[in-house]
Amino acid sequence: MSKSDIITVLALAGLATGFHLLYNIYTNRSYTKDKKEANDFEKILESEYEEKADLRLTKRQLINFVGKTPEEPIYIAIRNKIYDVSVNEGRDFYGPGGAYSMFAGRDVSRLFSMFDFDGGVTEKELDAPIDPINDLTSEQEDSLDAYIQLFETKYKIVGELVESNTKNLNSGL
Repeated sequence: MSKSDIITVLALAGLATGFHLLYNIYTNRSYTKDKKEANDFEKILESEYEEKADLRLTKRQLINFVGKTPEEPIYIAIRNKIYDVSVNEGRDFYGPGGAYSMFAGRDVSRLFSMFDFDGGVTEKELDAPIDPINDLTSEQEDSLDAYIQLFETKYKIVGELVESNTKNLNSGL
């Protein structure tokens, strides 16, 4: 092998090493940047939910959160906790036209405990006090607990369902 061949091989090896090094630097920065952006997005979502976690809505206020537009959240209350079901494909189920849209914007505690798929909210339901659901059978309690566990794994709690006569924090809603 001649001296010029050795120099050519070393030059090619140097170029390959340089390209490999540049590739690793670029992909690591890109990965780090993507990871940072994802973390920033998660922080924004968490801060939005932290702000929303203070919601205190009556049944009359809750009925306004049924996802009429794609930007509007969909809320469902179970045992006085309000969940945002707009995420994790919940909009497809609970939003307008969804199979479970009759549950959007309501307290569904009794409905879920009894597998009662009624026709939708009524004025009587909106005007009635919050159902204490203290008369459930053990089977109905188990059913409700299963729904609560499901909701707690899929959706964020954004607030609390309160009585109409309770001073709530969201009087402008």
